[in-house]
Amino acid sequence: MESVTVSVADKESIPTKNPQNKNSLKMFFFMFAKVKKIKTQYRNIVLKIKCFYLCRKISFFMKKQVIVVAGGSGRRMGLETPKQFIEVAGKPILLRTLENFHLFDSGMDIVVVLPEKEIERWKHLCRLFDCQIQHRIVEGGATRFQSVKNGLKLALPDAIIAIHDGVRPFVSHKTLTRCFDAAMQFGTAVPCVDIIDSLRMTTAKGNCACDRSLFKAVQTPQVFKSELLMAAYNQPFNSSFTDDASVVETCSPIHLVEGDTDNIKITTPFDLQMAELILKSREKQ
Repeated sequence: MESVTVSVADKESIPTKNPQNKNSLKMFFFMFAKVKKIKTQYRNIVLKIKCFYLCRKISFFMKKQVIVVAGGSGRRMGLETPKQFIEVAGKPILLRTLENFHLFDSGMDIVVVLPEKEIERWKHLCRLFDCQIQHRIVEGGATRFQSVKNGLKLALPDAIIAIHDGVRPFVSHKTLTRCFDAAMQFGTAVPCVDIIDSLRMTTAKGNCACDRSLFKAVQTPQVFKSELLMAAYNQPFNSSFTDDASVVETCSPIHLVEGDTDNIKITTPFDLQMAELILKSREKQ
């Protein structure tokens, strides 16, 4: 049998696995996977943007309605005049609220809910201040829940409906846009702001500190798709219902949107002073 000898030079010429080629292959597959992931993320972002603008487009053409609940009294003001009729810079608060929504969308359907005994007073004020804003008036109920339910008798079908406090005349148009857009997309939209004060929870044993980052201060308008709102208000009254969101959340999750600090509810003499300051500040802008 012949013996075969292999020289050192021959050994060097035998193919061997190249670590550099292996690393390059790994890098190729890594980059391929990364590019694929980026493309997927890009497609998802584009899809979300398209959905957002589609919702805005549909929201623009979809019927909008606001039910303004104005059933308050002047008790906390220390006045006989109901708070919604108190003048701020020479004009009733409720009229300022209607004007704000009309400026936001002149085609919006407006319903005003008032106590029965105050309807004639409101009609007189409309004549006195030459109110040209078209709106319908509904008699309120014994509770806010019943007042909203009465207002919903004039609800438009297949619409986006806002429920708003009559004594919140300064909600910004940016907030209104966020509310109507979100309601179109999610079915519900509730504006809220961060809590700035420290909170304590009272219990039978005393009280304890709360993490305020877990809480939000809720505002209006609270905006919903009409079919969802109507279904929610078909249920019997419950003492846990403090606003429209608490009624609707028995049927659907609530989507929160950013509110604004100027959107104050005017219920005290201090609020009246704040309202005057807000008006002066806006006049300077």
